[in-house]
Amino acid sequence: MSKNDLSNDLQLLKTSLLKVVNKINGDDWNNSLIEDIKLLLNRIDKNPESQNIKKEHFDKLILFYRLCADILFRTSEYTRDIQMRYTQDYVNKELLDKSLDEFKLKVSIEDYKQKENKMNK
Repeated sequence: MSKNDLSNDLQLLKTSLLKVVNKINGDDWNNSLIEDIKLLLNRIDKNPESQNIKKEHFDKLILFYRLCADILFRTSEYTRDIQMRYTQDYVNKELLDKSLDEFKLKVSIEDYKQKENKMNK
């Protein structure tokens, strides 16, 4: 496999992830999965049977959907950095190494709730 093949494959991987993120967030022509999910969550919420679902469980479910989109986007950023580091000749490899080494995909529901609360204020 050549460096060019590696670059193309990494680019396609990143593009595929971004397509998923784009589908989640929507665009000018397509409804977002988030909107579809909101509609379904509203339907579920209005269903009398849903009264048996604890509010905390339902709220956590909504957070999980939001976290999924963020994780996919962050993964595409990490893929981009790998592509640049290992396939481009004129990049700062030391800086990219540092970025890749320090990259953490930490998922914390509590941190996300705090971020959401700050944004809603």
